[in-house]
Amino acid sequence: MVPSRVWKIVLTSSDNSTDREHPKMQESAQLSFNSVLMPYQEEAVKWCGEHENSCCILAYDMGLGKTVVACGLLVNKPEKTVVMVPASLIDQWQSEIHKHTTGMKVAVYHGPKRKTKASRLAVQEADVVLTTTAIMANDIKNGYCISGKRWIIDEAHKLRNKNSINYKYLHMRAHLIKDKV
Repeated sequence: MVPSRVWKIVLTSSDNSTDREHPKMQESAQLSFNSVLMPYQEEAVKWCGEHENSCCILAYDMGLGKTVVACGLLVNKPEKTVVMVPASLIDQWQSEIHKHTTGMKVAVYHGPKRKTKASRLAVQEADVVLTTTAIMANDIKNGYCISGKRWIIDEAHKLRNKNSINYKYLHMRAHLIKDKV
């Protein structure tokens, strides 16, 4: 399959409702996404944006670009987003977000320093927060939940056991999240 074109979205600061809904957009001079997407990836970005309010699942095979589609969604519909991934993929996700986007503020919420005041401030100011399902569930259990309008869960099949502690605590808060991918 031949890539159709370089897909570019540029959002600049202005005085409109999007900026008021997402105040960090005012601080970044320009939020953009520059990458070559395959036609099916372009369609996936559009589809996820249209269906995320009712919860959507992007279930491509490994290597077909789910992460780059998520990056496209982050730019196409900028909202505070919590991305939950296995701990082994946090650095890869951070690298991919920086590779495919500019102007996106990313915070990693993981490890023993995550409970520091500096870490929580970074999380509040970020456009995207990278963490794990286990940390998110543990924090919910202890009365703390990272605020965000969208959840993206990579490797979500690990939550298929409805009796697991992670599933139960994430499910407790899921109804408060507007968009789920």
